[in-house]
Amino acid sequence: MSWLIALLGVALAIAPWILGYSDETAAMWTSLVIGVVVAVVAAYDAITGDERRWEEWLAVLAGAVAVIAPFIFFSAVTAAVWTSVVIGVLVILLAGYRALST
Repeated sequence: MSWLIALLGVALAIAPWILGYSDETAAMWTSLVIGVVVAVVAAYDAITGDERRWEEWLAVLAGAVAVIAPFIFFSAVTAAVWTSVVIGVLVILLAGYRALST
């Protein structure tokens, strides 16, 4: 499941160029930074197979930031808002499930 979470991070990171909101600076940088954080943390978890759950909790936190950030920084860019919220919720659900299941 870590690879799926990493894939969601990659999707969030490249979304500004795929969905055409790369000219909106706040939306682009928010998607890129949060996406890279999610992807790196999830890939690290998948590669190392670490039994500790700090990676999942960090991904949950990043997902929560992805959900909240559009309403603070760029609520006028509809594609960016929906992308960030939907991927953020999916990351929260998947990483949260993984963090809580032991």
